[in-house]
Amino acid sequence: MTTKSSRVLLAAVLMAGTAMAALLATPAGAAPTLSISVGNDLQDAQKAASKKPPDFVAAAAAVAKAKTDAKTDFDNYTVDRVAISVAFNNNDQAGAAAAAQAAADSPAQPDTDKFN
Repeated sequence: MTTKSSRVLLAAVLMAGTAMAALLATPAGAAPTLSISVGNDLQDAQKAASKKPPDFVAAAAAVAKAKTDAKTDFDNYTVDRVAISVAFNNNDQAGAAAAAQAAADSPAQPDTDKFN
């Protein structure tokens, strides 16, 4: 694995870990919850992306399945956040930009993620 792809993978894993830590650190009553099916799909995407070598095609398929399983605005927002990383690492800059725009436009976007 090249140094550049190792750095990109490490950055993606760290971003996903940071997002999960933020969700877990929020009090249960204050944060919306992720649907179980969406959580399982995103976990499958994370497993595929963290394989040696990473399988970003399988990760993209898992994200697409999560998008179809999404029931709430928060589900869609979380899927879009993961889709940004997966699309970017799959060399799909247009898909990453579309996911970033969808996440930015989401009504479920927490105030901490908004630019002032």
